[in-house]
Amino acid sequence: MSLNTQRLWCQIQTEKKKYAVALVLVVVTAVMWGRVMFPGTGSPTPAVALADASHNPQEINLGVSASAGTHRPVIYVAPVRDLPRDLFALTQERYPHKTSPTSQLLKKSPVTTVDNTGQGQAVHEAAKALKLQTTIVGRHPRAMINGQLVAPGEQIGGFIIREIRDRKVVIEMDGTKVLLEM
Repeated sequence: MSLNTQRLWCQIQTEKKKYAVALVLVVVTAVMWGRVMFPGTGSPTPAVALADASHNPQEINLGVSASAGTHRPVIYVAPVRDLPRDLFALTQERYPHKTSPTSQLLKKSPVTTVDNTGQGQAVHEAAKALKLQTTIVGRHPRAMINGQLVAPGEQIGGFIIREIRDRKVVIEMDGTKVLLEM
């Protein structure tokens, strides 16, 4: 044997598992390429759509029939036309909101405060023009209000953004705090 062959044989003897796995992978690859390059009777034929005028698309026919020229079964399954619900829509009733004691206080405090000047009522009316679309909580919280991305301390519609929480934003105008919810 040549020197290179002896070295290879020594490596194979010392690392038998590694070379056995490599040999199995080479054999599997060769078999797969052989099946692709030389399809025989054991290889599957490609799928073909058949236009059958006698087939009623409304009913599901799981009866087996032979297609022309082959002895393979053909199974007719009618496609679903309309789904009864939107698969990607989130339903809010399945995900209840967690309420904290502070959020309940913030909701109730502007309503229960007595304001003789009517200033609190004007602030609440002005807050109705704002629509909270989404919130992003984390290190740098953000909120989308009326299509504008805002952060705590910024202003929108005369209100100052005080706090951004999960699905809620606390805004303030003239000392009156209002809680916007989605």
